[in-house]
Amino acid sequence: MYKVEYKPLVPILVKMTGFCKILKITVIVTGIGFIYAMGRLYFAVTAGFVLDNIKADLPPDPRWQLEKLLPEEENLIGEALNQPYTYLGKGCQSYVFASQDGTYVIKFVKFQRFRPQPWIAPLTAFPWIDEFYHKKIREKKVKLDKLFTSWKLAYEYLKEETGVLFVHLNETPQWNKQLKIIDKAGFEYTLSLGNMHFMLQHRAEMLKASIDQYMAEANEEKACALIDSLLGMLLSEYMRGFADNDHALMQNTGVLDGRPIHIDAGQFIFNPLVQNAELFKREIYDKTYNFSKWLQQKHPMLALHLTSRLVALLGIDYFTMQPYVHKGDVNKIPHHNY
Repeated sequence: MYKVEYKPLVPILVKMTGFCKILKITVIVTGIGFIYAMGRLYFAVTAGFVLDNIKADLPPDPRWQLEKLLPEEENLIGEALNQPYTYLGKGCQSYVFASQDGTYVIKFVKFQRFRPQPWIAPLTAFPWIDEFYHKKIREKKVKLDKLFTSWKLAYEYLKEETGVLFVHLNETPQWNKQLKIIDKAGFEYTLSLGNMHFMLQHRAEMLKASIDQYMAEANEEKACALIDSLLGMLLSEYMRGFADNDHALMQNTGVLDGRPIHIDAGQFIFNPLVQNAELFKREIYDKTYNFSKWLQQKHPMLALHLTSRLVALLGIDYFTMQPYVHKGDVNKIPHHNY
């Protein structure tokens, strides 16, 4: 007869329990990884764009009221909007769509940046969370006001420098203009523009790409003229009391019909303080610092040209100046009532 040997049950149960724990942890980790991967895929496909992000129920504000358009302005804007717009990209403050003919861009406010996180609202039954929530609402409102102020400044005073055709800051439901947009995933939407907050702008080539193109064509003279125009534009703005608090010059500058423009009009301020030579010279040095370094690497002759122009503009102090690193420090020059 065979002798049956029974193993103790407890060690087996312990092993099974250990295995179950490992299996449970594996399932949880896999689930988290899957959710993360799907989230990344969603943002890769959609760039986070949904219609609710560009809609807001804002009360009319007299600060954002604009002068009535001239008939020729209405015609130009109507023609620009009489075509579909396709998703082009996004910035910190807006989603950008390009016109079918490649001539214009329309920018819709990313309102999710100007609202508190939605998960906070259900927790406002707790007094300290409610206080935090309303503090965030006030802070976001200030940021939105700064954006709208900047867009209005660009439209009313800096059209040539920004290529802005039109801004729509107060809702005007009576304006029933319809616009078809196509998001990054290829889905189409029809918007009633009277209910939207947006900027319509000429589309421009990027500054670096334009300079590279001029140099590839051996047109150094045209590249030098563009640099001169860029410095002249900045100086003209300061002399009139305007400044762009965003120092990302190369990322935010485009070229339209051979002249430089600000393609990002979200950080403009008006303040007579910027007419002070000490302040605007510092601003010009800081803004052109990375541009100068890029030219030194890519186009040394243009770097020498820029240096000569900066020395003429800033004086011999140019050789002893050091850049101030604006690490997220936008809006450092405050707005002034105008």
